[in-house]
Amino acid sequence: MLLQPAPDDFLLYLQPLVEMKIGRLLGAEALVRLKDSDGTVVFPDEFIPAAEFNGLVTVLGLQVFRKVCSFISQGDMQQFGIEWININVSPVQCLGRDLPEKLEKIRKEYGIPIRYIHLEITEQGALGPGGLKQINSLHRLGYTMILDDFGTGYANSSRVKSIALSGIKIDMSLVWAHFKKPDPYLPNLIKRLRDLRFTITAEGVETE
Repeated sequence: MLLQPAPDDFLLYLQPLVEMKIGRLLGAEALVRLKDSDGTVVFPDEFIPAAEFNGLVTVLGLQVFRKVCSFISQGDMQQFGIEWININVSPVQCLGRDLPEKLEKIRKEYGIPIRYIHLEITEQGALGPGGLKQINSLHRLGYTMILDDFGTGYANSSRVKSIALSGIKIDMSLVWAHFKKPDPYLPNLIKRLRDLRFTITAEGVETE
């Protein structure tokens, strides 16, 4: 049974996002891990499904957003030389009509410029009930919206061009498959998305 977690139960990690052409660290994605009562670290694939099932993922999402805002407000982002941090928004969070108001309240509490925060939403969340409305609302507020895990669901380049998105993250399964056995599919996909003026992130690339 997953009880409502306290903020200190979660550990925040930053996964670097590197600009390929210049080889420089530009941003990072906030990753969350749960600290168990015995001190062991629990990974998201173990606790996120339970949190989504009982609705606690909305609490978790706001806690992560607050932790990132606190991190930025202390000047730590500049210390690492990154320009923004990506924060995940779950499909369940998208069902809450007051999500934009809650995020804005936290951001303004810490005095964080909106350009420092990018929001990631999966295909399931973006194309599901409430997803499109939330993306448009958050985009109008000034948030940079990123589609996460592209290639694992039903979204395609013609469908996403009508959504208020700035960037697309290609799922690591497609990236790893390409490096294992290169073919024209992934390069052609990236070209189509870039032609639509999306910034592209290839997930799962961890070596030079």
